[in-house]
Amino acid sequence: MKPLKDKAWLDAGFKYADFLVDRMDVAPDGYKGWIGPYLSQKKYWQDVLVGDALLFEGILDLCIIVKEDPALMKTYGERIKPYIASAKRDFVEKYDNRDTWRNRMDLTEAMSTTTIFLWKAI
Repeated sequence: MKPLKDKAWLDAGFKYADFLVDRMDVAPDGYKGWIGPYLSQKKYWQDVLVGDALLFEGILDLCIIVKEDPALMKTYGERIKPYIASAKRDFVEKYDNRDTWRNRMDLTEAMSTTTIFLWKAI
């Protein structure tokens, strides 16, 4: 997994994470998310739990790579803090406060996977 610790790969990962985060919008309840037309109901705009989970999972995977390597933490440690804070607030807290944190088979896997990445990252 040498490319994962290569500066060029990590810098590209941060560039992509920044690209994603820059495209988050604020919902009426104050939480950020990737908001857009909802599936077949194009007149409704919203963020979707599974979409947020998939995007945060990749961002948090980058954070874990940095967090697990002391040398990378020296270089990138401050860069991962806003991503982790956003995942805590704009994923876990948001969907918990919206009362959408349910034990449903269609949602639980994406949420659980992202939550695992979040707890590894912090």
